Amino acid sequence: MAHKKIRIMSVCSGNICRSPSMEAVIRHYFPGVEHGSSGTGNWHVGQGASREAVATWEERGYQHHHRAQQFHPRFFSEYDLILVADSGHMKTVSALAPDKDALAKIHYLREFDPQADGELDLADPYYGTKRDYEEVFDIIERSVIELHRQLITEI
Repeated sequence: MAHKKIRIMSVCSGNICRSPSMEAVIRHYFPGVEHGSSGTGNWHVGQGASREAVATWEERGYQHHHRAQQFHPRFFSEYDLILVADSGHMKTVSALAPDKDALAKIHYLREFDPQADGELDLADPYYGTKRDYEEVFDIIERSVIELHRQLITEI
């Protein structure tokens, strides 16, 4: 029986901190799976990830080259799972969904965080400290590990 190839899109605000960090971890745990990341806004289109985000993932052994892009409605047909970082992204991306099938693809990353305790928003570390980036990355790692555990039988 052939395994289904799952395509994953991560979404945050400007596509320079949370979603590229999510992409770096997903690329590690899901080798060969098509993955992308994007932002709900266009402020950073074409730019690389923030220095702080890159430093955080590289300190943990992840490698990822990134150029920011804005979320586009065509991604609903190009991806099977759309992971948003917070409730603002959920609202924005959901408003772009063309139908119920597209809406069903959208999930909070923290739905997969075993320590979320009902908290679905992933804090934005953009104006924060190195520790803020590390804490956000901790959440991303454990959420992606749990996502991988849940999906491994499907891919």
